[in-house]
Amino acid sequence: MVRDILRAEPLINRALAKGSGTHTYENIAEDVLKGDSQLWMGKESCLVTQVLQLPQKRRLHIMLGSGDLNELLEMVEEELIPFAKANNCNDMSLVGRKGWKKVLSKSGWSEDYVSLYRGLE
Repeated sequence: MVRDILRAEPLINRALAKGSGTHTYENIAEDVLKGDSQLWMGKESCLVTQVLQLPQKRRLHIMLGSGDLNELLEMVEEELIPFAKANNCNDMSLVGRKGWKKVLSKSGWSEDYVSLYRGLE
C-alpha cells in the first residue's frame, strides 16, 4: 500500500491542484494508510474513495480521480461498483468538475445537487 500511495502522489497532487484546498497529499495518504479511504490504482490513473455511513444509507464516495479518463471509467465499472456492492453500499457519489457529469451520465449517473463554495478572507 505504501508503494502505491507514493506512486499515486503526482496524480493526487494534480487533482488537488484543481480543487478548493480541502486536502493535501499528506491528508489523503494518511487516510489511505489508516484505512479510512481506499486507493485504486490503474496504469496511468488513480481514484480515492471513502465508504460513508449516512443515517439512511451506506454510500461509496469518490473523492478524487486523476489520470486517463477511459481508464478511470473502467475502474469505476470493474472495481468500484463491485466493491460498493460487496460493502453493502446503496449508492455511489462523486464530487468533481463539471466534465464528469457528461461522461458519467452515459453510464447511469445523474446530478442530484449542485455544490457551491465561497472562500472567506
